[in-house]
Amino acid sequence: MELQKGQKCKLADLTCFGVDGAGKLSDDRYFIFYNQTSSPEGAVSMHQSGESTVFSVDLNRLPGFLQRLVVTVAAESGPMQALARGLLTLEGEL
Repeated sequence: MELQKGQKCKLADLTCFGVDGAGKLSDDRYFIFYNQTSSPEGAVSMHQSGESTVFSVDLNRLPGFLQRLVVTVAAESGPMQALARGLLTLEGEL
């Protein structure tokens, strides 16, 4: 994840999106956020509980045109540098 110094964003606007080989969001159905919580085939889904947001990903169900998944994080109360702490965890199953 790359963040720019002084970058301003909203925590409530966590998103995950899939991009194609050109690094473009070529299909809006793979822009997963509070208003669209899953991809068409259910390969990517988002669940919120309190202050936590969880993205579930089934790599075997992702379409071939998606080359990467990108997760964005935002801070709604000020710049990212003002955050006291944050946690991004990646877990996997075999």
